[in-house]
Amino acid sequence: MFTRSRSSLMLAIFTTLFVALVIPQVRGETVGLYTFDTMARDWDITGGPERFFDSSGNGLNFNALGSFGTISLSSDLPSVAPDGSLSLYFNFRSEVDTPTTDLFSIGKTGELTVEFWYKPLLTDTLRNILAQENGPNSWAISQATPVDSGTQGVDMFTKDLNGNVDRLKSADKFLSAANPEWIHLAFTFDNTSTLRMYRNGVLEDQASSFGPYTSIAKTLRLGTGNPDGTFAGKFLMDDLRISNVALLPGNGTGVDELAWNTSLSQGVEPTQRSETFGRDWVRSHPFMISSWGRPSDEQLYKDANFNTAQSSIALDGIEGHFQGAFNELNDTTRTAVQWGINAGVSGWMIRDEVPADKIAGVADAADYVRLVDPESLVYVSLAGVNPSYIDDVLTTIQPDAILYGFYPWEGETNATDKLRAHLDNMQVVRQKSLQYGIPAFAFIQSFDDLHNPDQPMDDNNRLPSGSELRTELFTKLSAGFKGVTYYLFDLENQPPRFENALLDLNGDPTPLYYQAQQANAEVLNLGQSLRYLESTDWRYVSGGISVTPNTIPAWSSDAGSGLVLDIEMLGAPADRKDAMVGYFEDDAGDDYFMLVNMWHGVGLNGDDLLVDFTITFDSSVDTIWRLNRLTGLVDEIALTDHMLQLTLPGGTGDLFKFDDGLFAGLTSILHPGDANGDGLVNLSDLQILGDNWQSNTASWAEADFTGDGVVNLSDLQVLGDNWGFGTTPDLAFEQALQAAGVSVPEPMGLAALLLGSSWLMSRRKCRLVA
Repeated sequence: MFTRSRSSLMLAIFTTLFVALVIPQVRGETVGLYTFDTMARDWDITGGPERFFDSSGNGLNFNALGSFGTISLSSDLPSVAPDGSLSLYFNFRSEVDTPTTDLFSIGKTGELTVEFWYKPLLTDTLRNILAQENGPNSWAISQATPVDSGTQGVDMFTKDLNGNVDRLKSADKFLSAANPEWIHLAFTFDNTSTLRMYRNGVLEDQASSFGPYTSIAKTLRLGTGNPDGTFAGKFLMDDLRISNVALLPGNGTGVDELAWNTSLSQGVEPTQRSETFGRDWVRSHPFMISSWGRPSDEQLYKDANFNTAQSSIALDGIEGHFQGAFNELNDTTRTAVQWGINAGVSGWMIRDEVPADKIAGVADAADYVRLVDPESLVYVSLAGVNPSYIDDVLTTIQPDAILYGFYPWEGETNATDKLRAHLDNMQVVRQKSLQYGIPAFAFIQSFDDLHNPDQPMDDNNRLPSGSELRTELFTKLSAGFKGVTYYLFDLENQPPRFENALLDLNGDPTPLYYQAQQANAEVLNLGQSLRYLESTDWRYVSGGISVTPNTIPAWSSDAGSGLVLDIEMLGAPADRKDAMVGYFEDDAGDDYFMLVNMWHGVGLNGDDLLVDFTITFDSSVDTIWRLNRLTGLVDEIALTDHMLQLTLPGGTGDLFKFDDGLFAGLTSILHPGDANGDGLVNLSDLQILGDNWQSNTASWAEADFTGDGVVNLSDLQVLGDNWGFGTTPDLAFEQALQAAGVSVPEPMGLAALLLGSSWLMSRRKCRLVA
């Protein structure tokens, strides 16, 4: 045990190391220069929906005022046609604002430069390119109304404190609408009344009647239109640079002068995704529990243990997946995709129920998403389970994952449900998932449209009971599915035919909400390991009087690894009293199995339908390990005569492992802070924590000691609390000092620690990912 003083010193060491690790170094170039080109992928919800960074890592945030109003400054060259452009494209009746800032006030330093590459796409009316908020003491750069047909100019005008307008107009000097070309535009103001306009580094015009103006913080706008807001700009823009000094053309290098002689940034280059991208993505994220649409009550959503939403925007503590309806790649698709990137989504469900005649168009949209957002998951929802249709979807679109949907709980009674068809369909999707090596997700029925007048009641869907909900969840886990999406969580913005979901029409929790809350917690515990396992076999155990599925083999002792010799369900046979057995293997070849009690019924919860099982194992098996679905911890179970007595609630399953208790994905649970599973908590684990700090990498889960979905200071605290596990305290303490570059003995001052961070300073990372 460390003494209190030594523990405090250890905390100081860890804090010093990680401050050095995560704070990016700031590199200055031109004074006051902001260069906006690509959005950073370490976007944060507190920064608003748009995030760009300058060359020194400083951020500028754009807040969209409309449903769409996307900004993407990236990857276009002057020779690229608009259809292939990934530059800023703005063509919606909404404008985009930055927060109020002194940087863009003309009077802040007495000087200002605004420069950018520009290509017009529309020439029918005055449309602002870049402007401050309208009103006195403001300025704007605008596409001018064409004076002569087929040509147009670019204007800059300012208003003084009294609203009087001074305007510098280029009129019909350039910008052919018939064949628009990329040009470099620059506007400088020195606050001594002179405004200059440069085109490709050449002085286009100047005026001496501008300003001076007072220093008032203003809001910068991109794409705003006429004062009444009825029009918005339509243009391409790239490499926007704003400086609070009046730069001169010089040689156009962009270093302490204008950047007219520099090439546009290349931006994103297409790369071939790894064949295991979907698998690796699933492993680097918490087991996905999502729902259709954006939840109306985010706190209730998180309280029910949802961690993802098809909300098209990242929410506080909730991963956002984009809910797309893309049938082809066009400007609308590009703009929606850029909006989703700016909104911080980590996954793309780019088309729900892909129509067979739209597969090629959806594939084009998927290629574009992968190009501009290479770190995020791309998946589609299937419109059916015809094997040839799925083959066409998977070979043409090449998604990272697939989402399967089928709602089994039809009518008011068990007699009208479609569970058998559901199991058969799941088997098809499971087999295709394994064939193509991509994860499968599944919709979960959680809505009621029983009284929908458009079809017979027996064809409508009932809100499932607790046991039915569990049956859907745990059978999918046993089949190897890697995530679930509820349809629906609430009824906001849903058609009137829906009567109930996890929340009712008033937004209040229904009884099913609380059933889902507990079931989701158990799924998350099991999902920690299931993300890392591959399904090797899936079998059905009949309760004696139920109709068995057509495509799932009956369980026998040769199933899976052959170590389970007998499964006996005790008690009298009953309708729907069946079981499923799933077998799995991890990357090391270790074997697992999962047993699910499928007994379910209308109006019945899991505890109403308990089933006792006796499982007999091979004579070589004396001990079995269970990942406890209630605690997330590993239970070691000594067998009696190679048999296990087990009680499972209706619809519920348990996950077991042979050989040892080292469940894949759970090394940090066995020894908190032991990221690499070597039985020690030492410098190697500190290095893994640093390498995965606030990032998405294959080893991310190893450093997420708290299981909260992010590698942060909480995990550092776990590492510190367990520092020295498996070794002596003195050795652990010396290793921490070594990491900090400190060799002085106790007692020592904190100043010495602050000066001795060379090791981690050399590992410092700037998390600005284009």
